[in-house]
Amino acid sequence: MPNEVVIKDVDGNKTAIVGDRLKVDANLTVQDIEIGAVEIKDHDGEDRAEVNSNNSLKTIEEVPTTLVMAQTSTVTAGTRVQLGTNTCQSVTIKALVGNTGIMYIGDVTVDSTNGFELSSGDSISLAVNNSDVVYIDSSVNAEGVSFILVN
Repeated sequence: MPNEVVIKDVDGNKTAIVGDRLKVDANLTVQDIEIGAVEIKDHDGEDRAEVNSNNSLKTIEEVPTTLVMAQTSTVTAGTRVQLGTNTCQSVTIKALVGNTGIMYIGDVTVDSTNGFELSSGDSISLAVNNSDVVYIDSSVNAEGVSFILVN
């Protein structure tokens, strides 16, 4: 004769067993759960995502592999010139050493009195995804910049 097991809840009531399952009628109270470091791995290697102590996701961009260097100049002060269309991660622009006036760096609204000013030999680096968003203008005719793009 098989042994019979009777399961009772805390109030002494019998609890049903259906097949190999125990019927449980309960409420589970859950609060915040703190866990330690968590790793997120890529699917086919050992790369991992890291979360910094300030809760920001640490990212590492791929190392740029392409450089594009060029020079451009204005023909007439007050007539802006676009740097050209080049996909990039950043562009560094340097006012030519021989310039006698001010170079103005900006977007499509830059002109010979408005923009980021560069004197002869000054430079600025911009994080842009294409150099075509950058325009130059000058306070003196036929002055220019050299620039280098990183992609």
